[in-house]
Order: sequence, then C-alpha cells, then structure tokens
Amino acid sequence: MDKENKKVKSTKSEAIEWIKAILFAVVLAIFIRAFIFEMVQIEQSSMYPTLHSGDKCAVWKAGYIFDEPERGDIVIANVSSGKRYVKRVIALEGESIEVVNSVVYVNGEVLGEEYLPDGLVYDDYPKTTVPEGSYFLMGDNRPTSIDSRNSSIGFIKEKDIIGRVFLRISPMTWYN
Repeated sequence: MDKENKKVKSTKSEAIEWIKAILFAVVLAIFIRAFIFEMVQIEQSSMYPTLHSGDKCAVWKAGYIFDEPERGDIVIANVSSGKRYVKRVIALEGESIEVVNSVVYVNGEVLGEEYLPDGLVYDDYPKTTVPEGSYFLMGDNRPTSIDSRNSSIGFIKEKDIIGRVFLRISPMTWYN
C-alpha cells in the first residue's frame, strides 16, 4: 500500500509540474507577443515593391521602448480608424515635409529613396511641419498608398507605432 501511495503521489507531482510548465509557457508567449515581437501578415499593397500582400513579417515591438523610430524604418502603426497599417517613416517630429513632382523634400532637401522604383508618379503634398510627438509615414507604392498624406490618416503619434518590421519571412529579407 505504501508503494501505491508513493506512485499516486509521484504521478500527482509530475502532473502539477507539467501544468506549471504549460502555464509558464503560455504566460511567456503572451508576454513576448505583447511586448517583444509578433508575426504579422501584410494585407495591403501599399508597400509594394518592398513588401507584397500576403508576406509574413516579424515586428520588433520592444525596439521603440528605449529608442525612437528613424527615417526609413518600416513600421506597423495603429491609425484613427482602428486599423493597423504598414508604412515607412519619412519625416520626424519638427521636420518639414513636402512633395513636388513626385519628389519628397524633408527640410527642403531631396530625400534619397533608393527603395522606390524609377518613374513612380504620385500627387504633390504641400509643405507641412510634423508636430511634436508625431511622424509622417508613407507607403512605397505612393500612387495607391493611403498614408500621412491622406487627411483620414494624417500624422501618426509615437504611441500609435506598434513596432518596426525587421524581417520578411519568405523570401527572407532583413530590414535594419
């Protein structure tokens, strides 16, 4: 009888250890997804040719806890309509932004955008200063992108930037 009690007790202890391990794994996964990184699927064509609709990307959420978005970063942001958009940071707070004849000017200087295809034609945007705590975001597919140039989106507040896309899964591409 003593051996049987030890066996039952051992089985219970093992089950409790498994439950603890599973709970720990679930809590860790939730923490990682909420604060460190998450996988997203691109559902728009606004970042074409850099990203395509259907691409799966890893988003580094923790990166902006101690740092701020930089020009050129590809970010996931919440917009006023409650949707998440993937866009590129073009202008930072306090900078002026203007688009003339399909050329972007930041603080009066042409922004080098080697990631854009040649011959891309898109609408002008009047010279504007990015408010404090905000960013000006644009998609790479400028003729069709709904981005900061659109009054329904406008400037994106820093708190609405979820994180930076750092990896496209297939085909694998790293973004700095």
